[in-house]
Amino acid sequence: MPSADTAQSALCAAFIGMNYPAFYAFMGGMGFSIKLIIAVAIGRVYYHCHFIGDCIVGSVVGTGVAYFVQYINLADLLCRPLAAAIIPN
Repeated sequence: MPSADTAQSALCAAFIGMNYPAFYAFMGGMGFSIKLIIAVAIGRVYYHCHFIGDCIVGSVVGTGVAYFVQYINLADLLCRPLAAAIIPN
C-alpha cells in the first residue's frame, strides 16, 4: 500500500513548483522538494508505518497526480461550467 503521507508531500512540492515558481526558487527549488519528500518518507519508515518501497511508490504517485492535474487543467474543467451556471450571459 503506497504511503499517502509521502504522496501528499510530493503533490504539495510539485504543486508549489508548478504554480508558484518564484516561491519555489526562494525555498530552494528541487532541493526543497527532495528534502521534503525524504523527510516525510524517513519519518514513515522510522515509525514503522511503511516500508521504504511504499514511500517510493507514494512519492511517484503524488508527483504523477500533480502533473496529471496540471496537464488536464482541472481548474478550468470545474470552474467554467460552474461560473456559466451561476452567471448567465
